[in-house]
Amino acid sequence: MRYRRASSIVLRIVNNEIQCYNFIQKKGKSLSIEELNFVKEMNNWVEEIDFLSAFKELSLERIAGKIFALTEFGIIIKEHSPAEVDDSSYKENWKWGDSAGLYHFSIKNNKFISERQQEESFARSLVEKAKKTPSPAVFNENQNKYQTVLNYEKPDFDKGIFKVMKRRRTIRSFNPTGPLTQSELMQSLFAGLGIVSFRNVDPIGLLPLKMTPSGGARNPYDAYIYCLNVTGLEKGIYHYSPTEHSLGLVNKENLPTPGDMLGSQPWINNASAVIFLVANINRTMWKYEHHGAYRVMLIEAGHIAQNIILAANALGFYGSPTAATYDNIIGDTINGELGLLHSCVYAVALGHLGENKNLYEQ
Repeated sequence: MRYRRASSIVLRIVNNEIQCYNFIQKKGKSLSIEELNFVKEMNNWVEEIDFLSAFKELSLERIAGKIFALTEFGIIIKEHSPAEVDDSSYKENWKWGDSAGLYHFSIKNNKFISERQQEESFARSLVEKAKKTPSPAVFNENQNKYQTVLNYEKPDFDKGIFKVMKRRRTIRSFNPTGPLTQSELMQSLFAGLGIVSFRNVDPIGLLPLKMTPSGGARNPYDAYIYCLNVTGLEKGIYHYSPTEHSLGLVNKENLPTPGDMLGSQPWINNASAVIFLVANINRTMWKYEHHGAYRVMLIEAGHIAQNIILAANALGFYGSPTAATYDNIIGDTINGELGLLHSCVYAVALGHLGENKNLYEQ
């Protein structure tokens, strides 16, 4: 059996210990200097017998334990294992370096506190925090700060685009019996992802132009829609094609709840539809190998979501965004269409208001 050092590991020193962490597998362990020196030499495949020369003073039983621990905690990987598949894919395809890789993979599939925990624990912790450290100001004013301050009249909120923008609210109470029409859903999707024209750019070819900005016109996002209460559509996961302006049924069997896919948030289960914005990272990475492009890709999800939400408000219902995504569950639900270079960055729940009828006045 052969082993090599994992590509997706980082080191740090904590309490005089050298800690090694695999950010794709999300696990790690403290290393002795002896282990560190051996792992350092494992850039290429190493046979099991080579461990004997590295740990001469140890028994075969202890060496077997070292191999097991280093493998179990993701420091080294075994040839032909599932871990090698992910690690090799990362090594060959991830162009944005370990700093972006550490952030990207470390935040995927993390556990979120439940709604009850929010009520019972999180809220209490905020009260205690506010007593010790007051919240920083959530806005800055010019008066008494700058010598010259120019004041202007605010726009008319009851005219044009501002009338729609004034209606925008994030809600947590959907009406489970209020369906969306297919036309309403498709208009919302088009607002965020629809293509209005194409431009031929050498040497790449045709590039789509949308109503939202995209870094380098790479358009990394696909939309998968969980239709729960859309008139005339059976319950299931659909893929939106912006070139065709069509929906393709991806899966309708053994579906988890939207809340199970999005941070265990039960309020999402009453939405009429949920749009998952899934980044095909390679589209952006192909053109821009500098790790700063990772930030550009993330920002684009906000552009798309905002257009979807504004379209929903113009049509008389709501869009509520969330970033509490479980990539593993989402990937399984869309039939494994989330590979290493795919990630569900953002989601928007759509539906009609359940409670808080005077929401616009708040």
